[in-house]
Amino acid sequence: MSIMQLFLNKFDFLDASGGTKLQPGNGYIYHVFLSPGDLTFTKAFTPVTVDYLVIAGGGGGGGMFQFPPGSYASGGGGAGGVLSGIVTATEGDTYTISVGSGGAGGSSSPATAGVNGIPSYVLGPVGFSSITSFGGGGGGAGINPPQPPATNGVPGGSGGGGGANARPRGNGTPGQGNPGGQAFFTGNTTTGGGGGSGGSGSSNTNGGIAAQYPQFPGPVIAPAIPSPVRPGWTPVIGSGYYASGGNGGSNSSGFTITGGAGANYPWNRNAVQYTGAGGGGCRGGIPALGLPGGSGGDGIVIFRYPA
Repeated sequence: MSIMQLFLNKFDFLDASGGTKLQPGNGYIYHVFLSPGDLTFTKAFTPVTVDYLVIAGGGGGGGMFQFPPGSYASGGGGAGGVLSGIVTATEGDTYTISVGSGGAGGSSSPATAGVNGIPSYVLGPVGFSSITSFGGGGGGAGINPPQPPATNGVPGGSGGGGGANARPRGNGTPGQGNPGGQAFFTGNTTTGGGGGSGGSGSSNTNGGIAAQYPQFPGPVIAPAIPSPVRPGWTPVIGSGYYASGGNGGSNSSGFTITGGAGANYPWNRNAVQYTGAGGGGCRGGIPALGLPGGSGGDGIVIFRYPA
């Protein structure tokens, strides 16, 4: 799914409807979308300049094939693409929003790459150019040599990380995200992390960092997030970090800010929902276990204007 942010000229009298409407007392009104919907400007006496931010669903981490004496690790999923810019709204304008969901983790039997996240887009009135951010790329699968294309990181908004044995990374979309990582070393344990909105995936399993959007901190947006997601979501988002890459599989269990962790025997990790982050890959070196990859996080759409 994705996030779209609107800053409106405070001197214009404006109101809008759609999504979950929040007024937290910080001088702004928020409309939060966790699923597709419309934003309609019901009052706008003069044309209003609107800034936007759109984030797509994150890609899933790669799945891992069971291979005695030691399975090959899989790459982390890439974050959903991010776009920002300016549009002009007038009274009666309606913007139709599609919020992209996160991609599923790759399967284990047979092992497959993670599934790309779903794009997020905005359609508007006549004369408005549509906005589309691309879903994050899936992480490469963990398969023993000779390795098929499924072990490569998949391109996307941000690219997925390559699977073990130095498999190629997936590229990000220029202007939207960053590439995944390609492991430096041959062997079955080191993979590439997925690309993030704030940086590329590492060649040593770490996912790319998340970019910060401090206008939308977790405590402000959290009332619109459903339980039981809310208790975990609020501290993770904190001061507004969205769309990090998932960690590739390794012997480490460390997290990026919102991406799924690489598996530390025996579990992989899903990305945090409503962040556009990538899912985690699977740890290599396990002799008798196949695993699916972690799923990418759904996106989120938020509008903001002065109260």
